[in-house]
Amino acid sequence: PLSLHDALPISFATKTGSKTDGQIVKLFHRFSNIIFFLLAFLFILQMWGVKIGALLASLGIAGIAVAFALQTTLGNIFGGISLILDRSIKVGDRIELDAGESGIVQDVGLRSTVIRTWENKMIVMPNGKLADSKIINHIKKDTKARVTVSFGVAYGTKIERVRQVIVPELEKIKNC
Repeated sequence: PLSLHDALPISFATKTGSKTDGQIVKLFHRFSNIIFFLLAFLFILQMWGVKIGALLASLGIAGIAVAFALQTTLGNIFGGISLILDRSIKVGDRIELDAGESGIVQDVGLRSTVIRTWENKMIVMPNGKLADSKIINHIKKDTKARVTVSFGVAYGTKIERVRQVIVPELEKIKNC
């Protein structure tokens, strides 16, 4: 069962009708909760008489150290955000990666993406690597194709005669 706290972002996202918007709203909701609680904590400390200027400076330095320590994790998170925002893959898409793996996307999470292979194996791919790799999405392919057909014409044939023969044949082809 969902609480009112959890239901608000979901009800907002369902108005748009897009699953991607729902994921973005949930992500924004989580980050806004963290920021709200952090600001509330700092406000309470200030009301108690604690000097928060030095605390904020040390939090900035600690933030840089944590960012270096969590560099790959943050890369995966930002890769997940870019995959969600770019809408390059979504759940149910049939994809092929440049490393040779292929299958159906089961879940696009914040840190990793789950792909079920044709052998029914689950691949959990970090989003940082997935965002940096070449992805062939077989679901989003264009159904049109361009074909080059070579043909010969005798020397000395008039261009207008070639057009009279070729153009009607091309017009018989659908969507040409």
